[in-house]
Amino acid sequence: MNPELPQSQFEHPEWEEKSQDISNCLIELRRRYPGAEGFGKREQIQQRIIAFARNLQSKYPDYSRYRLYHGFIGSTPSQPSLYLDFPGEDSVELFIRKLEEEFGEQS
Repeated sequence: MNPELPQSQFEHPEWEEKSQDISNCLIELRRRYPGAEGFGKREQIQQRIIAFARNLQSKYPDYSRYRLYHGFIGSTPSQPSLYLDFPGEDSVELFIRKLEEEFGEQS
């Protein structure tokens, strides 16, 4: 076993908590637009999430080693996460904040 790698994805419990917070933010954001009348907004949010995730996948060959990526797309890591979030403008946390600013209030 490589001593520099975390023993499990839960070695950093705060990472797991932060990842769950990201998932919960996305769920709550979608819930703000219920029913048929909210479909267009939910679709816009989903398309933005997909585009952002694809961008991360193309820029970072090791994207699956970032814990917040999994919270963001709703997956479970298949191996220990080495990083919490992407740097700068690629930050999942920053992207979520921008989505909340844009879609947080029903118009």
